[in-house]
Amino acid sequence: MLSIPRVLSAAIATAILLSSCSPSSTAVPTQPPLEPSLPANTPTNPATAPLTAQAPTITLQPPGSPTPTPAAWPDISHLFPAASWNTSFVEDMAWSSDSSMFAVAGSVQDVALSEDQRLALEGEPTRRPPTPTPIGFRPEGLTLYDTSTRQFMWSLPGRYVAVAFSPDGRSLAAGREYLGTEIIDVPTGKIVRSIECAPAQHVAFSGALIASALPGDETHSSIAILDPTTGDCVHQLEYPGWLRSVALSSGGDYLAAQFRVPSDELIVTWDVATAKRLCQFPGWPPLFSPDGTILAAPGIADWTTELRDPRTCSLVELLDVGYPSGFTPGGQLVIDAPDGSLIVWDVSLGTSVHEVPGLPHSGALQVPSPDWRSSLVFTPGSHPWEPGTLQLMHTAP
Repeated sequence: MLSIPRVLSAAIATAILLSSCSPSSTAVPTQPPLEPSLPANTPTNPATAPLTAQAPTITLQPPGSPTPTPAAWPDISHLFPAASWNTSFVEDMAWSSDSSMFAVAGSVQDVALSEDQRLALEGEPTRRPPTPTPIGFRPEGLTLYDTSTRQFMWSLPGRYVAVAFSPDGRSLAAGREYLGTEIIDVPTGKIVRSIECAPAQHVAFSGALIASALPGDETHSSIAILDPTTGDCVHQLEYPGWLRSVALSSGGDYLAAQFRVPSDELIVTWDVATAKRLCQFPGWPPLFSPDGTILAAPGIADWTTELRDPRTCSLVELLDVGYPSGFTPGGQLVIDAPDGSLIVWDVSLGTSVHEVPGLPHSGALQVPSPDWRSSLVFTPGSHPWEPGTLQLMHTAP
C-alpha cells in the first residue's frame, strides 16, 4: 500500500515473503547479509567489514564547458484540476512512459464506461452507439485512464495493490497480493497471463522482466524475477530483511531493493542475469537512470540525494539540494527541493541546469507524469471513514 511520502518523492512501500515459485525457478542459495557500504565520511563499526569494490569510472564535462540549454519546463507552481474522483483508498498509481495514460490500484468512485466498453470487458458482443454506463463505487479494483480522451478505458474488479507499465506502454503488471501477478493488455484490459507463483505488493516492469514481491518479515524476504512472456519464475532472490521497495533498470540488467533491517534501512543491488548479489548501502527507495548506470536514492541526511554505481554501490556524487523525484528520458535527474521547487540536475556535468517553481509540501501524495506536465494528487479523508479525493492536475487549464 502506498503511504503518504514527501511531495514528488518516488517512495513506494512494499513487501512480503514469496514462498512458492514454479519448479522452473532457479533458487539462489541463501547468503549471509552483507554489511552496509558507507560513504567515506561516515563512521563505521570496526566489528564489521563494509563491502569493498572498485570505484566506477565517471566521465564529467571539463570545467568551462558550455551548459546545454534546458528544454522548456512547465511551471508547476500553478496546477489546474482536469478531473476529480472520490476514492476510499489508493494502493498504487503509475503513469505510462509517454504520459498518455495512468493506472490506479484502489477504489475509484463514479467511474463511467461506455456500454460497449462494459460489454467488451464482460466478453459480450458490443453494440453501437455507445451509451455511458456508470460503474459506480468499486471498493477495490484496477482502473486505466486515457489523458488524451479524458476517459476511463477500463476497470477491473479485485484486490490490486501494485501496478507498473511496461516501457512500451502496451502491458501492465499488476500485483494481486496473495492471488498472483497479472499481465494485462492495456488497449483491451484483458488479463493475458496470471502468474500464481508470484503474489505481490510491489512490481517493477523492465519490459523483458518483472520483479514481483510481497512483504516478508524482519528476518527474510524474497523477490521473484518473472518472464512476462512465459510466466516462468526466472530467479528468486533472497535477503534477510523486510522488503520495502524494488526497482529494475530499464534493460533489466540490475535490480535494487530497499530493506528494513534492525535499526537501519539498506539498499541492496543484484545482477539479474546471474542472480548474484552485488553490494549494498544505507538508504531509502532508489531510482535508476534511464540507461541503468546510476542509482539515485535519498540520503541518510535530510534533503540529500546520493548518486551511486549499481554495480559497486560506490558513491559517485552527494547532492545536498533535496530528494530525488525522477529522471527525465534524457537522463537528467529531477530533485524535489525543500521549498517545493524542482531542480533539474545534469548528472554528466555534475551541476544544476534548470529550476522551476513548485508547490509547497503538504500531506497529499503526488505522482508526476514523466513529462512533468501533469500530476496525480491523492488527498486522504480527514478520518478513516471519510472518502479521499483523487485529482488529475495539469500545468495549463
